[in-house]
Amino acid sequence: MSQALMSAHVPTMLLMVLIVSGVMAFAVLIVGQGQAANTGLLWWGTALLLNTAAYALYVMAAEDSGPWLVVAAYWVQSADCTAGLKALPASFGWRVNRTWFWLPFALVAVLSVAFAHDEQQSIRLVELILMLQVAVIGWVAMRGDPRPGRPRMERSRWIFSAGILFGVLGFLQRVVIAWADAPAALNLVSSDTWQTLTYIQATACLLLSTLGLVLMHKEHAEAEAQRANERLVAIERERARLDERKRLLQDVHDGFGSQLATARLRALDADLTPSQMEEMLRECLDDLHLVIDTLNSADNSLENALIDYRYRMQQRLAKLPIVIEWQLALERCPPLDERVILQLLRIVQEALANALKHARAARILIAARCDAVAGLHVIIEDEGCGMPADIRHGRGLDSMRGRARDIGADLRWESTANGTRVVLAMPGVGVTAEA
Repeated sequence: MSQALMSAHVPTMLLMVLIVSGVMAFAVLIVGQGQAANTGLLWWGTALLLNTAAYALYVMAAEDSGPWLVVAAYWVQSADCTAGLKALPASFGWRVNRTWFWLPFALVAVLSVAFAHDEQQSIRLVELILMLQVAVIGWVAMRGDPRPGRPRMERSRWIFSAGILFGVLGFLQRVVIAWADAPAALNLVSSDTWQTLTYIQATACLLLSTLGLVLMHKEHAEAEAQRANERLVAIERERARLDERKRLLQDVHDGFGSQLATARLRALDADLTPSQMEEMLRECLDDLHLVIDTLNSADNSLENALIDYRYRMQQRLAKLPIVIEWQLALERCPPLDERVILQLLRIVQEALANALKHARAARILIAARCDAVAGLHVIIEDEGCGMPADIRHGRGLDSMRGRARDIGADLRWESTANGTRVVLAMPGVGVTAEA
């Protein structure tokens, strides 16, 4: 081979095609070694390597009067197209019946041997088949649809298709020349204008198609990494949701379950009057309603949870001579975790119950606001007899403090001129953007 290459008058453009094809073949094969077997890069590297060998055989055939180097060159070039076609399904995600991949190669093998002594017919038929093989590569690339969940890779696909178009044009030119003057189609060592144009088209075909395929695999790898990251985020989100539900169930057990157990024991000991029993059962139902409303909330909205709570309390307190005023400014409050909402509702419930039981108030204010500076603030203020200074602990107060600590909130009691104010502050809660 080396002597044939040395003795033949090889134009610079043809040398460039050989060098570009050989260098890219080894580069793609090296990159493909680190890829999965089904990525197509190994097949494409093999196609480039076969293309280099085919051009070398064409050059050798120019110095040999026999037909068999031309036959070998045709075989290698058809195998080159077949390997390139096999690289596409893994790259473009389009399923092709792989049984047909080797049919053009079989036709080239049969026709090139059958017409080995009829050079003109052999060149005409085989060149036409080679052009159709390259055209099929472009057709498969353009028809390639992404698999479910795989994004379309428009830029790389069009770059690849542009390269294949140059290849089709190059072979079409060879077909036209073959039907006019068959031997001239294989005279690759000539330096006429048409042959130089063929070299330019071949180089553009190799560069653009390889660039498109490499970009495609890069985009595919990035898309796979993004999907893997999204799956991890979804798994973590689901795990957090399950953990939150588990904590809620534990909270139900510690709150509602504990209240029911206490009521049962006191009922067994005959330690409760009917009115006391009714009160305890009502507290149990209130706690159960809070849990159910929190779990049923689709948007984790504190505002909606407080509106539901207000509706239930207004129905229950409608016959009492007490005015309960609600001031909610939570339009920009972000969604909160279910457990945070439940703990906030229980603090409001306990504060309201204390005001109803002990303050003898005629008016109770429940206000909630959320802004970018102060964060979330919930206030329960009554116009009653006030809170005795020596009362700082108790089951209800300690429970409220514990719930506030659990959600990272600050809870304090303030004496006012008209009664008592309970203030819960969560500075860390931001606001959503205005609509």
